[in-house]
Amino acid sequence: MTTPGTEIVELEAGVYARLHEGLTNAGIIIGDDSVLVIDSLRVPSFARDLIQDVKTITEKPIGFVIDTHSHWDHSWGNEEFPDATIIGHKNCYAEMIDMEWNEEWRKKVVSSNDPWSEEGNLVNITPPNMTFETSMQLYFGGRELDLKYFGRAHTSGDIYIHLPKEKIVFTGDVAQDGGVPYLGDCYPADWPETDNQLASLPIERFMSG
Repeated sequence: MTTPGTEIVELEAGVYARLHEGLTNAGIIIGDDSVLVIDSLRVPSFARDLIQDVKTITEKPIGFVIDTHSHWDHSWGNEEFPDATIIGHKNCYAEMIDMEWNEEWRKKVVSSNDPWSEEGNLVNITPPNMTFETSMQLYFGGRELDLKYFGRAHTSGDIYIHLPKEKIVFTGDVAQDGGVPYLGDCYPADWPETDNQLASLPIERFMSG
């Protein structure tokens, strides 16, 4: 049984979307010897729930985490993966080591009076330990993953995880299935062109963050 409020959907054999209504979604890809997850979620307790949900699919360890971008609700669970390779764009790394930027976000999270607010004070913000500038290719469990950076949009470091054979892309918060995205520190002048490049990929399904 998965965490209450979540649903795990198998998109292709070994490729899953973990949906959390009204909160952050995650991706799960099963490799030969380990698991890759896309976005570690908002606080360590949420990441631990994600880890337990992965165990309902496989006992393989989580060896890779991809941060689609730097925002807290996608990356503040990174500390729960101390043995994993954490991949993100170089701008994602730069934002996550910016102490002033981090503390501004921490104040917002702690003052929001949400169930996870108190935990926000305890987070050890953990940036990616592997970065790239424009693209990176991974071959994971015989599956090709193309990591793409098309420019600024929702943040300065949004990346997309494209599975070309399966024609699936994980978009983070650049694309959504409804509603208005968070615009607080976005780049509205750049976002449309970034979306155009994203739309040029050969895709049939997208998984939003």
